[in-house]
Amino acid sequence: MLGLLAATAWLVLNRPDDPDDPGNGGTASTADLIGDSRTADPCALIDSDALAEYGDAVLDADYGNFNACYVFVTDPSGTEVDVKVGFAQEGDGPPSGQAEMIGQIGVIREPGDGDSCTRNLALPGDERFAFVSASQHDDGVADLCAMADTAASVAVEALNRGPVPRREAPDTESLINVDACGLLDAEALDLFPGVEATRPEARFANWECHWRNTDGATLLIEFDREDQAAAQTGSPVTIGGHQVYIDPEGYGDACQVSVVHREYTSENGDPRVERMIVAILRDDQDAVACDLVAGLAEPAASALPPT
Repeated sequence: MLGLLAATAWLVLNRPDDPDDPGNGGTASTADLIGDSRTADPCALIDSDALAEYGDAVLDADYGNFNACYVFVTDPSGTEVDVKVGFAQEGDGPPSGQAEMIGQIGVIREPGDGDSCTRNLALPGDERFAFVSASQHDDGVADLCAMADTAASVAVEALNRGPVPRREAPDTESLINVDACGLLDAEALDLFPGVEATRPEARFANWECHWRNTDGATLLIEFDREDQAAAQTGSPVTIGGHQVYIDPEGYGDACQVSVVHREYTSENGDPRVERMIVAILRDDQDAVACDLVAGLAEPAASALPPT
């Protein structure tokens, strides 16, 4: 399917002069397939009908990070698979590897591991890239890489047609309008010992931001959309006037502090919340106290726009 009329080549992307520049996350390239990061619509690159051959496929445009769009597939065996198409900005482009060139798009296939399968789509002249992933949460039997290839074929065809269409204007109160790197000032960042406060690392459209410290730990802030019930995992507290849930192992093995920003109803009629997630990642998670994470979440929560 993806191999039709394609030539195989090793893909080497130019790296930006300063991959830690927070501006890298939101700047359109000369190729301009993505254009303005904040208005590019990832749902324009995915088609639930194309995935219907694998089972019941439902598009959900209001879930996860703002950079991605989901189709949830339930196959005949009952296996539930999340197929996600989105955009990313890692500072130095997509992971290197053998790329199959289809038109102007380089398709980099990562090996599946039984739980997920990913296809990265390199764009001409742009350190930003698109990606497709298929993942299952339980021990299912779905052919994840076949599903990822089907979704990638749709995305590649759309990207070869030209620039990504724009998303509808968001709600003015939405976190989609917020710069995650701008939520913590120097005084707040002093709470994170050894932080490199002047070198935030922005991800796509500044909806996620990382700060590293001299001990090798990473403070992250990211925006997320979740089902209201699922978002209530952890101990409830109030911080900065927001409902907050503290989960000691919510972000992998790391303490996750989830700050609820606003409630809304998805296009599919599901009750959802927009939330800000704060976590500190390091090899020795036992050395990271939830009190520290919550302490950093407080000034960030106070800096969020009113709802």
